[in-house]
Amino acid sequence: MAAGKSSTVSIVKTESSPDQGAVNTAVREAIDMVGGLGSVVKAGDKVLIKPNLCAPPAHVSHGAVNEPPVCIAIADMVKELGAHPIIGESSGIGIDTDEAIEGAGFAALREKGYEVVNLKNYPDFKVPCPDGKVVKELMVYELAAQADVIIDVPKMKTHDNSEVTCAIKNMKGIINDTYKRKLHQEGLFEGLIDLMSKCPAHLVVVDGIVGMEGMGPVFGEAVEMNLILAGKDMVAVDAVVGKTMGFEPEEVLITMYAAERGLGEADLDKIEIVGQSIDSVARRFKRVSESQALDIEGFNLVHWEGTCTGCRNAVMSSIFDLKRTPKEMDCLKNRTIFTGDIDIPETDPNDLFAVGICVPVEKRGEKFVPGCPPNNATIRAALKGEEEKGLLISMDDKK
Repeated sequence: MAAGKSSTVSIVKTESSPDQGAVNTAVREAIDMVGGLGSVVKAGDKVLIKPNLCAPPAHVSHGAVNEPPVCIAIADMVKELGAHPIIGESSGIGIDTDEAIEGAGFAALREKGYEVVNLKNYPDFKVPCPDGKVVKELMVYELAAQADVIIDVPKMKTHDNSEVTCAIKNMKGIINDTYKRKLHQEGLFEGLIDLMSKCPAHLVVVDGIVGMEGMGPVFGEAVEMNLILAGKDMVAVDAVVGKTMGFEPEEVLITMYAAERGLGEADLDKIEIVGQSIDSVARRFKRVSESQALDIEGFNLVHWEGTCTGCRNAVMSSIFDLKRTPKEMDCLKNRTIFTGDIDIPETDPNDLFAVGICVPVEKRGEKFVPGCPPNNATIRAALKGEEEKGLLISMDDKK
């Protein structure tokens, strides 16, 4: 490692639309440049390979989920070392992981001898977090807790809660749905860093062959980048990936919070970049906030100047989701959604929706959607006057 550098991240450029052989070469090169797989995996190890299969994809090359080649390349390398690779994922809250595994093409790998599992089928394993800022314990799927090595394989995407989703955010898939929801209610970014402090990935291999910009992590636009990045420092990888996408590290709160807690390096001047330079491969990704105009009759969206991108993007994404189903649009007409400590607009209180825990208690009213940031499904259900999959929305929660 170069003098004065605390972490190393590799960047490898592949050919356009690479085949499996080209992916194998790029993945091996990227891993070798950060110390080689043998520096984290030994014979006999149980190795969890954790992709991003957040939801069943509209089509597999859309950029929302991993395609199999990168995970195949890693699994083959793990086998070469005499270790046991398991590709495992749990999709988002309430989403059928088996459908996501099938839709992304991973179910077919089982016929070729690869082990691909739905983490939601495993028991929960309690992980104490006595020093956690948001949670004092987490329920992690047993396989993830007991694996000797975790290899994190995130996608290069924008995200409607965190601006960018990469190594740190992708690890949310190892906790159960109850705790995923809990983190959204009590503090998603710091909660994920609590998780990272107890269950870090040992190696990150970023699948940047096809990324996603705009309304990520599911409804955005595909971006062909043809990149593989790797590193052992999750924070450094996220900082480099964010910069490659046109985000400064300080724009991505989850990256900065993790660095502030001493869990990795976010200062690009202190990260050794090997392989390609950031400048040679960078492309500015469209932000979530740039994706949609709000041209809804009588609808107002008012953000406090101190509202973070978590709540801003969660509201924007929820509105986008509703707009995809025209019959649901009526729930937005003549409504005002606000975040943070604003001056309350003079309007019918029944048409006001307060979103996020930064809204002062005295301003929350009867229609308050708690969370930091709230899950999109919670916001949508509140606007429609529904319960979220049978779970009560805490509209009267004044905590």
